[in-house]
Formats: sequence, C-alpha cells, structure tokens
Amino acid sequence: MCVAEFSSTLHCKVIMPRKKTDAETTEQETLEALVARLEEIVGLIQSGQLGLEKSVELYEEGQRIAKICEARLNALQQRIEIVSPLPTDLQQARNSPDPLDSYSTLLA
Repeated sequence: MCVAEFSSTLHCKVIMPRKKTDAETTEQETLEALVARLEEIVGLIQSGQLGLEKSVELYEEGQRIAKICEARLNALQQRIEIVSPLPTDLQQARNSPDPLDSYSTLLA
C-alpha cells in the first residue's frame, strides 16, 4: 500500500510504507525458521565462497538470531516448568555440579 501526496504544483510524492528491518522480521519468524537460517548462515560461512565483509555481516546476523533463539528457548523452558515442575530431587540434581566434572579436575 502506498499513499500519494499532491502539492499545489501537481507534483506527486509517493510515500511507501516503512519496510520492516531485518531485526523486526527476525522477531516474527518461528523458532524453526530461525534455526534453519542459522544453519544456512553457518553453511555459507563455512563454504569459503564469501568475502570477508559478507562473512562478517552473516556472522553478525547469526549472533542476533542466536540471541533471539536463546531468549525464546528460555521463555519456553520457563513455561514448561510452570506447567509441569520437576520433582524436588530432580531440581536439586539439576542445580548441583556434575560429579564427573569434579572428578575430571582431580585427574588433571
């Protein structure tokens, strides 16, 4: 949709609606679409077919998408925990350090 403004001298100025930015578009995409885009970005960068500048642009885009995905996954996890909370012993186990981690530091 566009809107036209006319001046008294019969000049027409067409005003196009503001195009959504990449960030706005990304915010509206599904999590699956965002993950697919991340995979595409990784493939493009790893192909070695892009110049350094384009690779950096894609890397920056990937970082923005990764932050959005992380925030969405955290929100989904919170929703799941509200609906079906973990039993107390599982919550404690989840929050305690991994015993194998401390074992591996002893071996080092």
